[in-house]
Amino acid sequence: MDERSSGALESLAGPLYVLALLLVVTPPVDVLANVWPPRLGEVSWRYGTVGASSGYLLTPLLGLGLACLIAIARRQRIMLRVLAVVCLVAGVMLVIAAIDFAMDAAQLRHTVPTTPALARWAFDVGAAKAIFKNLSAAVCFVWLGWATRRAQRALGAGGKHTPPPLVGHATERGQ
Repeated sequence: MDERSSGALESLAGPLYVLALLLVVTPPVDVLANVWPPRLGEVSWRYGTVGASSGYLLTPLLGLGLACLIAIARRQRIMLRVLAVVCLVAGVMLVIAAIDFAMDAAQLRHTVPTTPALARWAFDVGAAKAIFKNLSAAVCFVWLGWATRRAQRALGAGGKHTPPPLVGHATERGQ
């Protein structure tokens, strides 16, 4: 990277990190504002909260992805480690949330009226969609976390990363 693009990246890094933070923080704040006060003991509250939050998962995922790109471009190994941990923890939490959601859905299913005929089917489809969204986002978070961890390791202890030579290219020894 030449000096110009390095300077341009440094100019944009701060605002892009703030944008990434907003992408990560805003959706959970919106969900919390809609489901406050917490009633963890109520099955219907947990079901509604996890179901509603499943629609907000892509935005934080994009925010963490953006933060990872900035940290890689700036060769910030500590930030990459933090982001990797955050991604992995988010992935594990989403798997737990999906399992809990499935159990809550099974408990609430009997409360859904059988008439009209589509009521229970709509409930089942909605639950399946929320579980799918949570699990697919969990896969993405874990994958992003592992990839970020590999990128952090690739930067090496000195913060410099030299890619391996391509096959057929001259190396230092055998030019």
